[in-house]
Amino acid sequence: MTSIETAKNKAVLEVDRVVKTFKQGRKAARRYRLEVESLSRLAGVAGVPALVAVSPQELRLVASRLPGEPLSVARQVPDQAFLRLRDLVQEMLQRGVARHSMPPRDVIVGPDGQVGLVDFERVTLRGWRLSPVWLGACLITRFHLLRLIGDRAPHLLSRSEAESLRIQRRMGRWYHSFILLRRRIRSG
Repeated sequence: MTSIETAKNKAVLEVDRVVKTFKQGRKAARRYRLEVESLSRLAGVAGVPALVAVSPQELRLVASRLPGEPLSVARQVPDQAFLRLRDLVQEMLQRGVARHSMPPRDVIVGPDGQVGLVDFERVTLRGWRLSPVWLGACLITRFHLLRLIGDRAPHLLSRSEAESLRIQRRMGRWYHSFILLRRRIRSG
């Protein structure tokens, strides 16, 4: 049994399940509800933990544990895992769940190349298919997918995907510089 604790939650990893408790604080109940709703929408999707039990009073959920290790520590990852990740992200978006980020620690690579995603507390859920917020969230999710593939297996990106990623990264740097400048101006 392994325990992972952050300022926002505590996850206890058991052999076949994960018990995640959201710590009291600002937005804890919202993050809990988002994760429960995400896992509910993604029920039955290969590569996503199955929701086993919930306790809204304790802000605790129990989900199945995916076999494998995080991409952040995986030594060799077959191309098939990244191709499956593309399919998984597409299925996720079709079911109305868009991730705000896709760090390698949240991508689980199984022993035979299967892939999964964990940690769905920072998401946008689709309410209306043509909502500008939803469409923007889909773009962000796809950017994070391309960035992950570009960092780990760039040969799998098409020419147009590689160009799109390059442009999006440049725009992100400009946006980040703008935000930093705005903060400096406001603070003093």
